[in-house]
Amino acid sequence: MKNVFYAFLIVLASLFFFSACGSEPEATDTQEEPAVVTPEEPAVEEPAAPVEEPAAPVEEPAQADLSFLDDAEAALLRAGEVGAAEFYRDRFNDLALELEDIKTLAQSDPEEAKKRSDAFIAAANALYDDSLASVRDYYLAQMNKMDKALLAIEADKYAPKAYAQTVIMREDTERKFLDGQYSDAQYAYRETMAAKKSLKDGVENNIAWLNILIRDTEMYMDDAEELEAYLWAEEELEEADSLLEEGRVLYAEYDMKGSEASLLKAKALARRIAQGGGRMQQINKTDSLLVDVMKAIEQASTMTVVDEEGNIIDPDPWKGEDYLRTNPLLKLENKVDVQEDESNLQDYVPADGSTGVMGDDQEVDPSYLKTAQKLWEKGVEARNAENLELANEYFHQAKIFVEAYQSNAVSDFYTVVGRKVDTDCLWRISEYDFIYDNPFLWPKIWRRNKRIIQNPDLIFPGQVLIIPPK
Repeated sequence: MKNVFYAFLIVLASLFFFSACGSEPEATDTQEEPAVVTPEEPAVEEPAAPVEEPAAPVEEPAQADLSFLDDAEAALLRAGEVGAAEFYRDRFNDLALELEDIKTLAQSDPEEAKKRSDAFIAAANALYDDSLASVRDYYLAQMNKMDKALLAIEADKYAPKAYAQTVIMREDTERKFLDGQYSDAQYAYRETMAAKKSLKDGVENNIAWLNILIRDTEMYMDDAEELEAYLWAEEELEEADSLLEEGRVLYAEYDMKGSEASLLKAKALARRIAQGGGRMQQINKTDSLLVDVMKAIEQASTMTVVDEEGNIIDPDPWKGEDYLRTNPLLKLENKVDVQEDESNLQDYVPADGSTGVMGDDQEVDPSYLKTAQKLWEKGVEARNAENLELANEYFHQAKIFVEAYQSNAVSDFYTVVGRKVDTDCLWRISEYDFIYDNPFLWPKIWRRNKRIIQNPDLIFPGQVLIIPPK
């Protein structure tokens, strides 16, 4: 009980202590009203605009590397450029189909397409090697064929230097093939074949010319015998016979220039003897030849032909009678005036595939028909000048040019055809058996049609092509 009492006293003492600690305000005469302080309203802060976080980039699926398709296509194109489609048609077509399958597979399974592409490229490269070998074999076969033709006419003996040059050109072509220089080898092949053909044409021309001289001389000698010229021209007949034999010997020794010189003299002498007894007969023959050639030229002038540049030459009618009105045929007397023929041998310049022809005919208009007309007119002039032999030569030459002109007459055209498979190209057109039956002759068609074919690799369905003579 005492404890409760003591606890109560302690609480009272504490209350007294706390109330005595506060100081009371001093008393003043004037008591001020306490200032009323109006509390400031706190500023209302605008809520900050929400910051938009950048959208996360959308990742696109990685694109597969399909460059191997370009490599595969390039490999097939490379094989095609060396004639794979012609030499190995089935293999080439199979690879073309395989390439399309690989392209389709690459859209869904690039890795598997890449594996097939590697095998495809290996097969295309093998096809390229095989095609290149086939092209090389074809070119070698063509050069062998030309070499046999040259040896058959003994070009190596008639023109040893020119022939040796073609041998060097051939060896260079073969070396380029073996070294894998396909483009250079193809160009070298064309140059070599052009040189060999030029040499062949030149030798054949010269052989033909010497044979003509021998034939004509023998003909005049026979005419002289029939006219009994030995009664009044015995010494001249013996001299002509001696010159003829000398020309034959030099010909057999491959001396064409020496042979020609002797044969020209023999022919002129024999002709003079023969014509002494058959002047009027010669006049009649010349006039008959004049008329025949004139008619041939008139007929050719009504034809449409294609020149070597591929230009179409429209008919240009020509009448020999128009020339004869201003240059009438004169009445000839029975007398003989013989001139020796000029040289007609060709030089050989195989390095650039060209030849040079000696004689006045170099200045004749290059157009075959125009040349024939001018030669015929010269024949008329020679005939009126009483040089019948020269007139006959002009008429014969005019006839040759007319025939050459007529050989270029347009007789065939070809319209390019478009197909889903095997669309026409110059190579394929040239291969048709009714065209050339030889795909490698396609440049002839291109050269003749350059006016409409700018790029030989690009021809279009519907184009009408001129097909020149083979």
